[in-house]
Amino acid sequence: SNTAVTWSINPALGGLASTATTAVYVAPSTAPTTQSVTITATSMADPSKTATAVITLLQAVTVSLSPSTVSLAPSGTQQFTATVLGTSNTAVTWSINPSVGTISSAGLYTAPSSILTSQTVTVTAQSVADPTKSAGALVALSTPVTPFTYYVDSANGSDANPGNQAAPWKTIAKVNATMLTPGQSVGFRAGGTWREQLTPGQSGNAGNPITFASYGAGAQPIINGANMVTGWSLISANVYSASVATAPYQVFFGGATGISVTSRAALTANYDWYYNPGTTSLYVYSTTNPSSLTMEATYRAYAALVSKAYINLTDLNLVKGNTINLYISAANNVTVSNCTVEQGAGDGVTIDNGSYNITLNGGTVDHNGENPNAPLDGDGIGIGNMGAGSHDITIENMNIYSNGNSAAGYNVMTSMSSTNALPFNVLIKNNTISNSNYLYGVGIYAGTGITVQYNLIVGNHYRGFEVANIHSGTSISVALYNNTIVGNATSAQAVITSGGGGPVTLTAKNNIFWSNVVGNTGPAIAWTTGGTTLVSDYNDIYVTQGWGDTYYSNSGYLTFANWKTATGLDGHSRNADPLFTNAAAGDYTLQAGSPAIGAGVYIPGVSTANPPNMGAK
Repeated sequence: SNTAVTWSINPALGGLASTATTAVYVAPSTAPTTQSVTITATSMADPSKTATAVITLLQAVTVSLSPSTVSLAPSGTQQFTATVLGTSNTAVTWSINPSVGTISSAGLYTAPSSILTSQTVTVTAQSVADPTKSAGALVALSTPVTPFTYYVDSANGSDANPGNQAAPWKTIAKVNATMLTPGQSVGFRAGGTWREQLTPGQSGNAGNPITFASYGAGAQPIINGANMVTGWSLISANVYSASVATAPYQVFFGGATGISVTSRAALTANYDWYYNPGTTSLYVYSTTNPSSLTMEATYRAYAALVSKAYINLTDLNLVKGNTINLYISAANNVTVSNCTVEQGAGDGVTIDNGSYNITLNGGTVDHNGENPNAPLDGDGIGIGNMGAGSHDITIENMNIYSNGNSAAGYNVMTSMSSTNALPFNVLIKNNTISNSNYLYGVGIYAGTGITVQYNLIVGNHYRGFEVANIHSGTSISVALYNNTIVGNATSAQAVITSGGGGPVTLTAKNNIFWSNVVGNTGPAIAWTTGGTTLVSDYNDIYVTQGWGDTYYSNSGYLTFANWKTATGLDGHSRNADPLFTNAAAGDYTLQAGSPAIGAGVYIPGVSTANPPNMGAK
């Protein structure tokens, strides 16, 4: 009648939760090898009577990665080895996050050729047999520590010094006057400020550029085109006057941008200013005595002027030029990396006069050309064609925003001149281009042949993207791949027109065009047909605010279905909410289930997956 038993396990791996007649066996969390465990039930009435059960513990799938941490310089490589136990399938898939550098299918990681800022990349090996099992390793990417040929310290240097790190120079004038040779470099101390113009006087050569960069810890060194204004006199209530040597196009009140007015009598609001060229007097309206403020007036035409070959500018802050912050003119093989270019009276960056092999990589271009009364366009980046056409230009990995003013200026503009040769072979990729200030401001105005890919173009005042040819007799071709063009106000997200010039061909694939701004009076795409050809497919074209999905000049405003019927275009395109993760917060990645995921067409040399997503993210 006594049916109770005692329970035991051998070997003692795992545990038992038992009653007098039942037991639940719990296996250990890991099993280093495959082995057996015997469970025995022994009769309490007659201990000589037993029964057994055998449980086989399968070895758990585990993944380990070696080495676990590594530090790499630009272009450095590291072979990682993944060890998978617990399965006969030892294959793994490799991934990196963020997507900086590359990882091969064999686990060879290669750092990028240029490391703008120190950062950490996680390398992950994921078991193919059990995708829930993975292991990670950390790769620390660091900017190369390269000794400079000469050092410059605005606070503690002296031009009488030899210019080494222990005894640096003081001024940019000394730098400009020094004969530099290919491969040499100049370091400006972080946190310093120079109210001078940097003008490289010599060229480097292939493999041996002349470099101007930052050294030490702290904020980027500032090369400032403005001068301090002192010696203020009170003229009338809240109106002050001081003398300045050169007509300024912008004035700053303690860092705030002043508002230019056209006469002394028009000085009626705080931060108004007026320059009288006849008396060289600067007048300002300020409720605070300007003597207690940091008052600046733009003075030097440029913060930096580059007209040589094989020049590198890295980690510099170029600000408050009186016409252009960074002027690249008749130059070639110039690389500008991780620089901040801001608050110039005109363009932030101008590339002109036949410059070629120019790369802008990383950094920001913002708040240039904010004076509506200055005779300057104030584009963020302008590519001109004065003289011979500029060509072979790359703009990538940048944040370009809030350029132009209420009267003129775009965030990025290629040439609009009707004379001279056109620029060509311009690549604009992986940028965020936003919030142009001009009433008719455009994120990218393409007046010539360019390729625009993987850009987020959002919140510009008028249009996100426009291609127009005003060059009579000249045909141009523009490609628009994998861009997210969304939330640009008052007009279409993208516009193509001949502009009265020669024929235009625009190829648009894998893009997301979304008109979603209240008050938007335009469609997603506007197409003026005279002399233009549009090759459009595999796009997501979506409208929640505006007059229609697309515009076709011969047929008026059209729905998406009528657009496809009228034009024969966009046969594989979508007309659906792209399901951004959080557009209101500026997150334009795609949610799971987005109709844009995997819906694009593979474009050789452009696509990073097959099939690719639509959009930039």
